[in-house]
Amino acid sequence: MIYFHGGGAFSGGAEYNIPLMNRYAQAAGITIVNANYRLAPEAPAPKGIYDAYAIVKDVLANADRYGIDANRVGIFGESGGAYITAGVGIMMAERNEGHLVKF
Repeated sequence: MIYFHGGGAFSGGAEYNIPLMNRYAQAAGITIVNANYRLAPEAPAPKGIYDAYAIVKDVLANADRYGIDANRVGIFGESGGAYITAGVGIMMAERNEGHLVKF
């Protein structure tokens, strides 16, 4: 799973959620990539979505390096991270890549 942090897409960071992501990973027996993206207003929309899309593509292309199965990757986020996740999903659908992410 690739997680995008909350904060309204203008604050927060992956480092604030490390304990929670570790707990989720252990409870579910999965790997979670806890990812950052550029924040507004310094990086206005949709730059954060572009960052997140690049992260997803990197994880898929380098699944072996991350120790994961590229056929079982999902994306999720809360608050601003949910907005980022939705944007990535739309980008992937527009590029006929929706099948690359399973959740």
